[in-house]
Amino acid sequence: MKRLLVLGILLSALCSLSASWYIGGEAGYNHSFVSSATRFPSTEMKGFSGFDLLFIAGYELTDCISFESGIRYSMKNMHYSKEDVDNLTVMHNFLELPLSVSFSFGSDRVRGFVGGGGYIGIRFLQAVAGRTMLGSESLENMTSVPNSSYVFTFIDFNSGDNLFDAGLEAYAGVSYFLPSENNTEIYLKARYQHSLTSLSKGQKDNVDTYIDALSVDIGVRVGV
Repeated sequence: MKRLLVLGILLSALCSLSASWYIGGEAGYNHSFVSSATRFPSTEMKGFSGFDLLFIAGYELTDCISFESGIRYSMKNMHYSKEDVDNLTVMHNFLELPLSVSFSFGSDRVRGFVGGGGYIGIRFLQAVAGRTMLGSESLENMTSVPNSSYVFTFIDFNSGDNLFDAGLEAYAGVSYFLPSENNTEIYLKARYQHSLTSLSKGQKDNVDTYIDALSVDIGVRVGV
């Protein structure tokens, strides 16, 4: 603990006081990593592509230390398959509230940054798209469709679903400051989210499923 305190003091000494607010936004691609043990034989769930949208509000304490939060929409998808019965993309839609601290370094024009923190959120919508067979019981609450038909449908949540979302995240990136009076910067960032909550409540008939995500985002921040 003392070492961390000393490190924080040293880092602060290397930075000049800034004390300014900024807002911004970012969007990008994510890829999910699914950890689950299904109760159905010959069934596979694996990660799939999705996307993120984020509104940012932050406070720059010094020219290299800042605190950031915002509201993020994240679609984290997974691929579900069961022999020749189902071949589906399951789309989980989240609203998340991240909170992080970051440290930046570099020149006045080009800077790198690293950071991390946590997030909480809620899963508010889920849907499936793909091909399925009549009588398949692999996804609860899904409407029966004709044999070997393409389907897109929203799935109602049930009592076994956990809608609360929480986890940890870490990121790194590079930013470029435009020649402007309000410190406008554009940046490229890679972020990894580690989920601490299951999609189910862990009841007897439910299987714990965790979704981590690796994202690559492009964003802009503007001083206010």
